[in-house]
Amino acid sequence: MLKNKSQKNEFANQKAAILELKDFLTKISRENPLKAESLREKRTRRDFDIIKKWILGNKIFDYGCGSGRVGLMIKRRLKKNVVLGDVTHQNETPLPLYLCGRKKTPFADNFFDTVIMLNVLHHTGNACALVKEAARITRRRIVIFEQHLYRKEESRGLSKKRMEGFAYF
Repeated sequence: MLKNKSQKNEFANQKAAILELKDFLTKISRENPLKAESLREKRTRRDFDIIKKWILGNKIFDYGCGSGRVGLMIKRRLKKNVVLGDVTHQNETPLPLYLCGRKKTPFADNFFDTVIMLNVLHHTGNACALVKEAARITRRRIVIFEQHLYRKEESRGLSKKRMEGFAYF
C-alpha cells in the first residue's frame, strides 16, 4: 500500500506517464499498424538479445512479463520452458500466466533455474521485496534489466534523462 503523500504523488506521476505512452502507441497503431507492430517487435528482439546469454537452465520465470513476447521468444529460440508472471493480465502469448501479487508468487523455493525481470522494478515502490521473492523462487540466477533508473532528486517524467542498469546474480 502507498504509505504517504509522496508515494501517492509518485504513483500518480508514473501512472500518468504510462497512460501518455499508451495513448501515443494507440495513435501510432491507428495511423500505421505495421509501424506500431515493428516498434514492438524491435523492442522485443532488443530485450531478448540483451538477456539471452545470461539465461541458465530450462525452467524460466518471466517476472513482470507484460505482453509475454520476450518469454515467447525465449521459448522459441532457446527451447526453454517459460512461465509468465505479472500483477495484471496483458499476456498476448499462449504461455501460461500466473497473476502474482506484489509480495509472493505461488511457486516453491528454488523452483526456477532463472528468473528474469525486464523493466519491472520502476513499477514498484518496494523493489527490494520483488528481488527477494525472485531470489526465493530461483535456484541458479536472477537477471534484472532496468532502463528506467532515475536519480532520486529527478522527477520520473518521460522527458528526464534515463540511465540504463543491468545486473545478474
